Amino acid sequence: MILILFEIFLISLFYVSFSYFIRIKIFNDDKFINANNRIRSLSKEIKDAIAKNDHSKIEELNKEAMMHMGILMKSQFLFMLVVIPIYLIIWYSILPILQPNQNYTIDLIGINMNYKYWFLLITFFMGLIATLIFSLKNKKKMKGKSAS
Repeated sequence: MILILFEIFLISLFYVSFSYFIRIKIFNDDKFINANNRIRSLSKEIKDAIAKNDHSKIEELNKEAMMHMGILMKSQFLFMLVVIPIYLIIWYSILPILQPNQNYTIDLIGINMNYKYWFLLITFFMGLIATLIFSLKNKKKMKGKSAS
């Protein structure tokens, strides 16, 4: 049981590390930070234009904001296009090799789950931690870029 959990942990670690690496490669940090900062400044400009009731300016600023939001959404979509198929390959190909008995469950700390769901749980929490680290790293970069 411990051996299978360790194998699941290693596969989860590989998946999260690989997806973090892919995220760094797909996300152009400078482009991401510039788009984020520009959206913030556009938001302020839009509020000012709304206060002045300048509809043409609002429309112009909204178009530019949408362009920058599209950049952010495109990078997220590309990330998902790469990472989700890899997750499915692990789920349907690698995990069954680990434990051919599909009904095999692991009971740990009173939690009794199928080994695939342990993989899902471990990967979720590792991914959450990696996302927090990635967010904090980007937040520091954004503060540094907006200050300069």
